[in-house]
Amino acid sequence: MKKVSNDNGRPTLKQGVILKTKQEHPELTAREIAKIADTTHPHVIRTLRKYGIDRDSLQVFKNHRADIFAGVQASGIETYFKLSEADKKS
Repeated sequence: MKKVSNDNGRPTLKQGVILKTKQEHPELTAREIAKIADTTHPHVIRTLRKYGIDRDSLQVFKNHRADIFAGVQASGIETYFKLSEADKKS
């Protein structure tokens, strides 16, 4: 099997399938994703690592996503009030 290289930094078609599958179904294992993407388990692992998706950071995100989203929301509310105050002074 010829190895397809994509030096422009963008994922290949198969890597795109791997990344999309992991994004839509984070609970799937690398072996399950490999079956869906019709590739090997090591290729899935390499692709996820290459694009910064690893199991530990994904699990940390999943465990703390409520806090993360609450922080983003608070930041948005703060920005809204700052803009509202600036409009009142104008």
